[in-house]
Amino acid sequence: MASVYELDAKISSCIQLDAEHVVSVDDGEILNLQQFEALQMERDKKIEGLCCYIKNKIADAEAIYAEIDVLSQRASVMKREAERCKNYLAGVLYGEKFETPRCKITWRKSEICNVLNIDAVPDEFKRTKVTVDADKTAIKKAIKGGAEVPGAEVIQKLNMTLK
Repeated sequence: MASVYELDAKISSCIQLDAEHVVSVDDGEILNLQQFEALQMERDKKIEGLCCYIKNKIADAEAIYAEIDVLSQRASVMKREAERCKNYLAGVLYGEKFETPRCKITWRKSEICNVLNIDAVPDEFKRTKVTVDADKTAIKKAIKGGAEVPGAEVIQKLNMTLK
């Protein structure tokens, strides 16, 4: 069976002689109109089959993503439960070592800095984070309105929709 591209080439390389016949400019073969229409139908079936294949792959991917979400939620619940149990143990043992053949609890000291009031902290101990981002919606609106925005452009795209 010919590919969609081969069929497309066959179709585009044919010219209609009369109401009943089509001739191939490549090999001079004369096809009747029914053969030509069957060729077009075969191409359409291939395109339709490929569309269905794409839809199935998208559906499979969405099902996998949905399962990932379910498993992620379950993992989060389990992690929170483990953290609650760990905090309970930390409160009960608070510094006391514990060891059995199956588990061991040890402690290490650490220090953290807790900022109670950021406004009271001197400037020399403050960091400032600056994020610069382009307002694409405003830029697009300005360009479409006739303004020139250096460093930006509006690009037209052709997006296929498959349903």
